[in-house]
Amino acid sequence: MENHQLHPNDLSTAQTLMQVFKERYKDKSNAVKTEDLIFHLKASGVENISPQSLRRILGHIRNNDLIKPYFILSNVHCGYWLSKDTKELNSFLDQELNRMSNQFTNIEALHQRLRGKKPPINTSQTILF
Repeated sequence: MENHQLHPNDLSTAQTLMQVFKERYKDKSNAVKTEDLIFHLKASGVENISPQSLRRILGHIRNNDLIKPYFILSNVHCGYWLSKDTKELNSFLDQELNRMSNQFTNIEALHQRLRGKKPPINTSQTILF
């Protein structure tokens, strides 16, 4: 997900969303599905929020690490929740890296068919010093 600035209305929604998470969803046992999260946001005064808007705002919060020391974790079974537990954070990171690898593999053949070569894999590291 690209890291674009949010519209001012979305910034306000992001603030409300972070507050809702801190009040209600601080661990996996209290995870929330998208539909319920939208319901709670609407009850908190947020209007016209779609699942796509919610994902974009969640991405912004994650990309900018706006709710540290917590991080918003998710999976298809439980929904979304906050965690600062190192074991859970590492598990989520592994889940997302595996997902990313699978997505790359899924498009590799199509990329080769359309562009005549395998997509480049960026394995270089940036030297900072």
